[in-house]
Amino acid sequence: MPLKRIPTPTQDSGNWGTILNDHLAQTQNPLNGAFNSFDQFSTRPTNLTADDSGKTYLYTQTGNWHEWSGSEWKVQNKSEINVKDYGAIGDGVADDSAAVQAVLNQNQNSNPSPTNGNGKNIFFPEGIYLMNVITKYNTCKITGAGNNSTYFKSFTAYGYAVSIGYNDAWNKVIIEDVCFLGDAALTRGGIRFGVNDTALLTPEGLPQVWIGGLNLHNCTFRDLNIGIYKPWGNIGNHFYDCSFYKCNYHIFVLGYFQVGSPYTEHAGADTITDCHFQLSQICSIYFDGGGANSTGNYVLTGCVFESNPGITFYVTNFASYGSFSGGLLFEHCWFEESVKDTNLRTLNGISYSPTVLVVLNSNINFENCNTTECNLTRSNLFYNNCSDGVTVGGTAVKDAKSSIIVSNLRLTTDSYKNFFTRDIIFERNPISENYTIITKTKPRSVISHSANNVLASESFAENSNLNIINAGGNFIANSSVRDGVIFDKCIEVSNFAGIYCFFDNYITIPLQADKYILWSIDARVASGTSFIVSLANSNGNAHSNEVLVSSKEWSSYIGMGLCTTAKNTGLRISTTTNTVARISAFQCLAFDTLQDMMNYVESGIFSTKQNIRSSGSEAIPTAGSWLKGDLIYNTNPAPSSFVGWICTVSGTPGTWKGFGLIES
Repeated sequence: MPLKRIPTPTQDSGNWGTILNDHLAQTQNPLNGAFNSFDQFSTRPTNLTADDSGKTYLYTQTGNWHEWSGSEWKVQNKSEINVKDYGAIGDGVADDSAAVQAVLNQNQNSNPSPTNGNGKNIFFPEGIYLMNVITKYNTCKITGAGNNSTYFKSFTAYGYAVSIGYNDAWNKVIIEDVCFLGDAALTRGGIRFGVNDTALLTPEGLPQVWIGGLNLHNCTFRDLNIGIYKPWGNIGNHFYDCSFYKCNYHIFVLGYFQVGSPYTEHAGADTITDCHFQLSQICSIYFDGGGANSTGNYVLTGCVFESNPGITFYVTNFASYGSFSGGLLFEHCWFEESVKDTNLRTLNGISYSPTVLVVLNSNINFENCNTTECNLTRSNLFYNNCSDGVTVGGTAVKDAKSSIIVSNLRLTTDSYKNFFTRDIIFERNPISENYTIITKTKPRSVISHSANNVLASESFAENSNLNIINAGGNFIANSSVRDGVIFDKCIEVSNFAGIYCFFDNYITIPLQADKYILWSIDARVASGTSFIVSLANSNGNAHSNEVLVSSKEWSSYIGMGLCTTAKNTGLRISTTTNTVARISAFQCLAFDTLQDMMNYVESGIFSTKQNIRSSGSEAIPTAGSWLKGDLIYNTNPAPSSFVGWICTVSGTPGTWKGFGLIES
């Protein structure tokens, strides 16, 4: 029998009519002259023989011709492959796994080429496709009719509609314009990386871990147990313009590491762009680096997180070490947590109150976002060009080994006033008068004289017997001068555990109403665990703020707030058991504007009220700004040395001359 086909341009010449007539003879019904066709895949003819070779039938649902080769059907595909041409039903009842898997098997190959179908779009028309399928090699594009028209749903509970399988990370799979659908009980999964099929394990019995390069576009994940599950890392994926709605976990990621195994997979290097995350019941994004070295550089850009009643992010073992330590980056993202409930969520065996961010042993970065409430353990949180910094300090729960580092943070006290911070580390922010931010920075080194804003200033350089009383009104004798920072001296106070210690009637601070108050102190724990410093006095006259000093390194602790009532107050310290506190370089200043206060914080200056001051040291100062007439008394006198030194020319550190030669 002659070949029954449509004429091919540039290849057939002079005999198009014969070829076309032969083709039409096989595609027309000889009884009525109509095209051979079928309306349901199940009604495609099954009684054709070898003598019917070349007959073609039109499948009315897809518009494609099916040609009988004499032994099997061949679909005359257009530029895309329609899964219904291969038996997929899409009615939400039938199991389409076998039909869809056959399409994937036929059109995915480790060796992409036009001849084997690779690179063609696999199209899913409108419908609900119940299936559990595995992509073979990542070399195809899967497209639906729209994320509100084409639905993928796991045929089995706790199964996944699509599993990204086989070990070929950079021949990409693209999935777009579909909805991964679950059920009311949230028992089904959307996409899984890697499979449990024993036939796909490595020779060592390990899962196929080097899988990645998935591109998701305009997809929706809703009513699922887990939307996207990456149990063994996998890098280089890009999800954009996707929506995640009411899943237990929108995205669940685990790095893969096994001691002694060559199979280590980091879980970072993905990008999530312009996606929307809403109503996660347990955790929107769960990310555990799993001990895999080099896990980092996970980027979320332009995403919106809102109305997630549980934990929005749980991040652990991420960018803590290794060569890819860029951390998890949020940029231009929006966080709106309006429906947090009171039920605890258990993650990794630990119960947490619902919050935006739970971070353990990780580095997290925010760029141009609004800020978030957080719970930190051995972690660093970095904010740059973000807003609403009071929320950062006020809702942060963190351990002593964690920090919140802020650069160019915009703070707002009302609709008319803004100010910006730079290079500040948040240490603690309790409930306080109006707006109070407690920060910790590096110790100050620049010294300024006679600042107009200074309400009180003290170096503690020469005061070994301050008028210190405890909460019961008794004097505390256990104080002494030690080595410090400003002027090289500090005051040490010990043995007052569990009670308040007041520097009362020695440091009196006249706080003014409607002034922005900035107070700071250089402090460290000499021994023990921690102590608290605040502005208050033994009569209970307090400006409500405090800093927790727990580091054994010298740091400058800074309290800021708006004073609402005029009052006189002082300095108060309280300790835990057996803690020895050292303090130096205390000061309190008042400013008319927030910006003026922040400019001073950023300057690193320590200001004094005196034009000329004296202090003690073992040598001429080598840093700081000094005025003519300043005195340094020698704290380590010896024969043929000087009693001290005097500044003869103002400067930084100025010109110094010895005075009071000691006899040899």
